[in-house]
Amino acid sequence: MDISVCVYSTDKNEAENLQRYIAAVLFNADYRSRVMSCSTDSVLRSVTMKYPFVDILFLPATASGISFGEELRKVNRTTTIVFVSDDDRNVFRAFRSLPIAYLINNHDKKQLSEAILRAASWAMAGKSVFYHESRTQILQLKYRDIDYFESEYRIVHIHKSDGECETITAKLDEVEAMLPANIFCRCHQSYLVNIENIDRFNKSDKTVIFKSGAIVFSSKARYQTLIDALKGDAICETV
Repeated sequence: MDISVCVYSTDKNEAENLQRYIAAVLFNADYRSRVMSCSTDSVLRSVTMKYPFVDILFLPATASGISFGEELRKVNRTTTIVFVSDDDRNVFRAFRSLPIAYLINNHDKKQLSEAILRAASWAMAGKSVFYHESRTQILQLKYRDIDYFESEYRIVHIHKSDGECETITAKLDEVEAMLPANIFCRCHQSYLVNIENIDRFNKSDKTVIFKSGAIVFSSKARYQTLIDALKGDAICETV
């Protein structure tokens, strides 16, 4: 599984130097990675604001960099953020964006290497775990343990394959933006299903049947989207 990394800096040379160092560290640690650098806001937004999101993002801990981190977290809770700075003036504000690290001196190679590897480890774990933080709790669930998400106004019920259910305050659109499209598919305005846990799909009444025995319905508008997403991962029956 590849890790995608983006280094953002308005100083093109600085961004490219950090890009090369990150690529070397990940290569030596046996990670398959794709590391890019960018120095323009338009490129930065293209890789962070739309799915598929970049896995790790290195941002300058400047006022503009931190503002972007705060903006990013409104639509993307998946990307792991690392802030880079020459001082600690903005460290408290920076952590509103939930970064994995705040590097005060990126010229310290040992510190930088440790942060890169920690971010990579976190990003890899995030590829298989749903994470949600509220004022009262932090919830982490492995994708394989989730059958589907069900929305009810501003509440989302997470139905697990063991029959248990967790509830979070969120919109289903927000949850969908946090999840990989190759595993979760929106089959209905109210349902977001785990494709890998589907046992079969009944075309006649458009029912999704999970391995656990749970059943949800696909809407007519999203029927073809679900069919395309399955790609042979489930048995489609016509009854």
